[in-house]
Amino acid sequence: MVDYCERHDVPLFVVSHGHFMNEYDELADDVREKVDETLDAATKVLCVSDALAEKAGERVSRSKVEVVPIGATPSRYPVERRDELREELGIDPDATVALFVGEFCERKGIPELAEILPTLDLPNTEFVFVGHGGDEEWTLRRALSSSPFSARHVYTGITSLALRRWLAVADVLVLPSHAEGRPTVIYEAMAAETAVLSTTVGGVPEQVADGETGVLIPPGDTDRLRDELTSLSADRERLREMGRRGRERLVEQGWTWDDHAERVHRLHREALE
Repeated sequence: MVDYCERHDVPLFVVSHGHFMNEYDELADDVREKVDETLDAATKVLCVSDALAEKAGERVSRSKVEVVPIGATPSRYPVERRDELREELGIDPDATVALFVGEFCERKGIPELAEILPTLDLPNTEFVFVGHGGDEEWTLRRALSSSPFSARHVYTGITSLALRRWLAVADVLVLPSHAEGRPTVIYEAMAAETAVLSTTVGGVPEQVADGETGVLIPPGDTDRLRDELTSLSADRERLREMGRRGRERLVEQGWTWDDHAERVHRLHREALE
């Protein structure tokens, strides 16, 4: 794309969601070279979070960098059908549903979840894991088999529709990541009025108002993860209030796909003009 844009004199926009900025120092030399070449040629570098924009500013002129959050569309999440969906999915109406969404890997905090699952005493909590593979999948499955929780809700490769249903059903999204940009699934949880339990990494603290729309803990802190899961699971009303505030925050901050489209359209039009 760099060669094409230079030959035809058209703007080049680069979008960063996290990986190449967060893992820059760990990239192979030839990959870093290509990243730098692309950033240098870019008209604009669009970052999904303030934290990523800071990192991008270390590689290119800060005048090139724009924070352009992505988001979620609240109307696509069937929160009004929560009770009906629970019945369809075989979930006890009084159970607390803790949902994980992401790759089953170390970076997403699966080892920490696997460590605490056998030690948790949460008789009225249902865990749901939605992933797309990863080298920690069987670590998770083994942990569930030695825990009081069922492995019946461990999914790989579900549809977007099915994921939106689970987000609407869930009481809390659990995402104990070690590194992130601004995770799309947190926007989706906010749109679905689902509270968030996550970590103080990357752009997550920009999304989650700690104590208001969710709870943030240090990455890798299994004791805090266990304690917060235990506390939150016992207080569904607190989770519901956090979820409601999360949806309000999503709309107030303009973290929807319509808002995202408007920002991108404006930046592209300015570049063309």
